[in-house]
Order: sequence, then C-alpha cells, then structure tokens
Amino acid sequence: MSRRQLAVLAQGHSRKRASRGPGTCGSRSNVCRPMHFRVIVALTASALLATAAAGCSAADHSRSSVVATSRSNASRVTLSEFTLRSDGITFFMHPTDAPILVSSTAGAPLKVCEVGTTFSTYWRGSCRWLLTTALALPSSGGAMHVGFRIRPATDRSIRVRRLRVRWHCVDHFYVLQRSGTAVPRALPSFDC
Repeated sequence: MSRRQLAVLAQGHSRKRASRGPGTCGSRSNVCRPMHFRVIVALTASALLATAAAGCSAADHSRSSVVATSRSNASRVTLSEFTLRSDGITFFMHPTDAPILVSSTAGAPLKVCEVGTTFSTYWRGSCRWLLTTALALPSSGGAMHVGFRIRPATDRSIRVRRLRVRWHCVDHFYVLQRSGTAVPRALPSFDC
C-alpha cells in the first residue's frame, strides 16, 4: 500500500472511533488511545516501505549488474582501414581525470597534439609520438571538454589499419572532425 492509502485508512479509522464516542474502540477494550493506533499504522507503513524498497533495491542491483557486465569498462571508439591525410583528424570528448589511451596499427608513426588549451595546465605545447604501444595522454582534470589531433609524424598521408581511443567519460559528448580524411563511420561506446 502507498503512504497515501495508509493515511486515508488511518484517517477513516479515527473518524469511526470519534463517532463511537471518546474512549471506546470496541467490545474488548474500553480505552483506546489514538496515538497508539497511529504508531502502529506508522510502523506498519514503515515496514511495508522498507520491504518494498529492499525488493526494488535487489531487483535494481541484479538489473544493473547485468548492464554493468554487458558494457565495456571504458568508453571507446575504433576507426579501421583508412588513409590518414597530413592534416589529421581531431577528437573532442569530456573525459574524467583518468588519462585517455590512444593506440594504433599504422604504416608509420603518428603524432598526437593538443587542440588549443583544452587540457588546461595538464598538457602544454608539444605533440606526443604514437608508436607501437598505447599512448596515455595527460589527465585533463575531468572538468572540461578536451580536443586532440592525430596526424602523421611526417607530412605524407599514411595507411592506418586500426586507431583506437579509450577514455572514461563524464558525459556523452564526442565529436570527430575528419578534416578531409575519409574515415569509415564508427560510433563510440560509452561507459557513463
């Protein structure tokens, strides 16, 4: 029963008692304390609500554990089989303070450069080399959207077999600017 239904029942019971006269609740007892009845109703309502909440909590827990196991432990997007032009591609997102990981399988080294000052004081200036192992970008502090450009280390276009970006997201903000590079459409999966 809802709280409102219990309140209506309690109110109806007190009206019946009032119509019988003060101090009469029935044949077995000649003294009825209105506060005693209200306490019993309140305790019963609390017990019902606690039981319902525990049931919902258990149901929600099992449902959320199914969702948690079916989704990835980090947001990610993977771009496959494309030629990266010299002006590169740019990613924008809103990560937590955990580092963004970038990995690639490409015919030549790549560079990852900050766009503007989106990483604030955490990353200033120079580009970073993306070789055969994953590159952890500096933390953004988690308070802002960030942008970074991935481009060939040389001024020539290169073939990329796979480019993967992984991050922990604050929200679902994600933008990929292709800048003339023909990249197959890839939708990110989010962990937030």
